[in-house]
Amino acid sequence: MQFRPSKAAAGEELAMEDKFWEAVEVWVRKPQVLNRRLCGASVAAREIARGLGALRDLLERGQSSQLSSDEADKVLRLWLKGNFCGERRERAAVAATDSEGGGPECDGLQFEVITRTLIPKELHKFAKMQELIVRDIHNALFVSVPLMEDAAGVVSVRTSNIYTVTCGTDDTKQWHVEVQACGDGEWQVDGVTLPALVWLETHFVPKLHKWMGENKQSDFPDSLSLLPVEKYGLLYQRLKEKYRNLVKVWPEVTDPEKFVYEDVAIASYLLVLWEEERAERGLEGRQSFVDLGCGNGLLVHILASEGHPGRGIDVRKRKIWDWYGAETILEECAITPGDDFLFTDVDWLIGNHSDELTPWIPVIAARSSFDCRYFVLPCCFHDFIGRYRRRSCRRSQYREYLDFVAEIGNACGFRVQEDTLRIPSTKRVCQVGKTRMYPQSEEALLEERRADFIRRRVGGQACRPPQPCSGHVNHRQQPRPSPAPPPGFLSAQEPDIKIPGKVMSDSPGRRKTASQDVLHHQASEHGDGISVGVQSLADFASEVDTKTADFPHCTLQQQSSNENINGTSFCGSNVHTDARFCNVGKSSNDVFMNDTLDSAHCTTLDLEAEQKGERVGEFHRNLLIKEPDAEHNEQPASSDTRPAGGWLGEFRPREREERVRNCVRLPLGLVERVVETVAKALLASTEERVNDGGTQESSPHWNRGGSIPLEGAAKLIDGETLQQLKCECGGLKTLLKNSHQVFIVLQSRVQLRDWRREQVVKKPKNNRKKSAADCYKTRVCWFYSHHPDGCPREASCCPYAHGLEDLHGQQGQGRSCPQTTWF
Repeated sequence: MQFRPSKAAAGEELAMEDKFWEAVEVWVRKPQVLNRRLCGASVAAREIARGLGALRDLLERGQSSQLSSDEADKVLRLWLKGNFCGERRERAAVAATDSEGGGPECDGLQFEVITRTLIPKELHKFAKMQELIVRDIHNALFVSVPLMEDAAGVVSVRTSNIYTVTCGTDDTKQWHVEVQACGDGEWQVDGVTLPALVWLETHFVPKLHKWMGENKQSDFPDSLSLLPVEKYGLLYQRLKEKYRNLVKVWPEVTDPEKFVYEDVAIASYLLVLWEEERAERGLEGRQSFVDLGCGNGLLVHILASEGHPGRGIDVRKRKIWDWYGAETILEECAITPGDDFLFTDVDWLIGNHSDELTPWIPVIAARSSFDCRYFVLPCCFHDFIGRYRRRSCRRSQYREYLDFVAEIGNACGFRVQEDTLRIPSTKRVCQVGKTRMYPQSEEALLEERRADFIRRRVGGQACRPPQPCSGHVNHRQQPRPSPAPPPGFLSAQEPDIKIPGKVMSDSPGRRKTASQDVLHHQASEHGDGISVGVQSLADFASEVDTKTADFPHCTLQQQSSNENINGTSFCGSNVHTDARFCNVGKSSNDVFMNDTLDSAHCTTLDLEAEQKGERVGEFHRNLLIKEPDAEHNEQPASSDTRPAGGWLGEFRPREREERVRNCVRLPLGLVERVVETVAKALLASTEERVNDGGTQESSPHWNRGGSIPLEGAAKLIDGETLQQLKCECGGLKTLLKNSHQVFIVLQSRVQLRDWRREQVVKKPKNNRKKSAADCYKTRVCWFYSHHPDGCPREASCCPYAHGLEDLHGQQGQGRSCPQTTWF
């Protein structure tokens, strides 16, 4: 088959061949994006050969192929049978059969032999298959050679399914991509590793051309690039079958298929990752874990059921928690980064869509113990305090946030690796920190660097290093002497300054410590064995600042475009202030190294600035830094507001009760008042009376009113009501959309709904919600009660009750019923 996309312009031939090879590379590395029955492919070797003689030797004695001499000759003969390079290829074929070396016509040919294994999703039904892909680099041609292995382990060529794909131009200078079978015998098909020839013509070739037309490079790694795909595929299918019944009994209001299969995929990834780690480190026991912000707890349940000791912590208990067995340990507790939430005997910390805890997880892992690792799946964009603010518009916000989280991991001393999960989510890039870039002997110096990074990030707020821990109990200990800071970490010339601000009050109480019910898991001692070749802190700093090889996107260097205002460096809207601490009479070095900060001398960012509509960055720009007067040396008596052992007083975990802000919790009187006000305005906007043949006994004419913009509707509402609506997501627009019986909101305009024009809409059945029949006539018809012309439908045809005597249930019972279209 030939696929002819476009004509070749002058000078485009080389560029088109490059695009062809880029598209072929996608097919080689990620065949599952086209063939959905594949789990993926494992590339075992890539080797280069010059000339047909070298290619024959490579097929016989290569790293992975190692075919017999007869099989190697068979591959060359069948490949040359295609004759896609005109007379030169014919002469090369003759020369190849006449002499072992291939003759002078073949000397200029250069080949790449790729050995890969195709891995089906359902390995219990279909066997994996080894395949050779031979690329003719100079002629934009490749041949696919499937291999098979008998019971004795002898590898042979499946001659019936060899095909060749080429890209070139014809006499009219028109590009074409062509696929052709060049094997012997009848083409065999299994629909997975051996696709049909018609599928190659109708799906593979057009997709290859589509990839050639795409001119963008992905900012994200290939999926499952850190794992063996075959192990992942086998485990995922097993877990998917084991936990699939959870979809039928899911008690939450969330989509069961998305959340169940997503957590099954994440659990499969972690289990394979940990299995590989045990083999690398020689560990005997299974790794322990803590899932911070575990949500529904399904990931914890799967990991615990598969033999890993661990627990989950979340600020709010979910209904499904009670469904899990005793082996699933879940705790309802608000997590505040600090000394009380260090996990000294846990191997891995997990952050699966952990929201405001995401940037803190590398910090908590680094401070818990030298042997603690972390896995994080960033989703919502949070900074150490508040929302993350972009620094550059040249990259997507998601890519920039991933770089920021990796930057934190690097600053904490981790060698950050990035991978893409196979989950039903748009945010599916995870980051893994399982090795350190420094020896354990330099942990104290690295702690200074971590604290300095956080301090700069939050704009000068005190960030106390963690207290030393004994055993697995995170006791808060007496102040220890302050060692001298390493050179270059803190400036020795910082002035003693004071930033006027709000002195916070006492914390209402201590939270439950993470040391309660801590897992007792014996971890292997590695000591300095985890060091990856960084011999000193200076080497580590140099490695991080010059972009690590494992994560090229990140750098700790300050952007050159930063502007300096009154000693404060700004990068976008992120604040990096040189004023490390707000302490009078002490240098910033002394304050930083002293664990017992005097709260009478410490001030924090004014949170009221954001409540007044100012951004934090703008608030810092307007700060006036003054020398303290003698009259104001006396500080108000107030204690530190941060939780006991907390590192930042400004951090606020989310509320235990998640407030619903979609206008359904508003007072009923307020909703009725707004609906009546807007409806009257619509009826008065135009007297458009329509005669449709008399759908009501009293009058054949019914006023359906006009339409007004939402802006005009907002002007009809009093200020106090508008202030209440501003606290809801979507405000007035959401309220009007909720009143589905009365209004239609379309393109920022609102009008009355004319039920005579509504069409029947069949909605999918959902056993977890009330059916439309259960909601029939459970609410009074608004038009019957409020419209001057009454309801346009007769009582027998209206799904809403015409009067109290027409109700089938209590009034208001159907408020939670789906708004079903009956007409």
